Amino acid sequence: MPVRVPLVASSATPPSLPAGPLVWTHAQSARAAWFGPRDAPALFAISCEGWEEQAGRLVIVRYAPAEKDAQALFAIQGSKGILRLPVSAVKIGKEGHVWRGVLGAGDPRAEVLLGTGIKATVPGGGELHLASMGAAGAVVTECASASAQTLPNRASNPETSPAAR
Repeated sequence: MPVRVPLVASSATPPSLPAGPLVWTHAQSARAAWFGPRDAPALFAISCEGWEEQAGRLVIVRYAPAEKDAQALFAIQGSKGILRLPVSAVKIGKEGHVWRGVLGAGDPRAEVLLGTGIKATVPGGGELHLASMGAAGAVVTECASASAQTLPNRASNPETSPAAR
């Protein structure tokens, strides 16, 4: 199910954080969560792709300006470690480019997203403090769980096991 996520407009200078509380919004049907001011453009998002094929990937987007064709490392530091995620600039509508990275849901480094909070830094975006992972932690857990489910083992089916041949 498509979900509209408000985006931050691109600019030449790092965006300043908006006034007011920053919150997680979760769209369980889309397996996505985004962080930012309520009813305003998102600053950070995590979604799960490929879970239907049991090949879950966490897509992490930092809505901060990026130069066309740029690549960088997105530093994410949390209570469960540090992740340096390769990210690339991706175009979003007429807004410009933002940072996007992909991490396998079963990758042990994804655990950093399950801690009590994170600090995330990417070029042009400054440092973003997320005190609690809240809904994003649920997306990460659901994605890992869905990708870990496997099809029934052939050996458990007597008709297809090697011994039955």
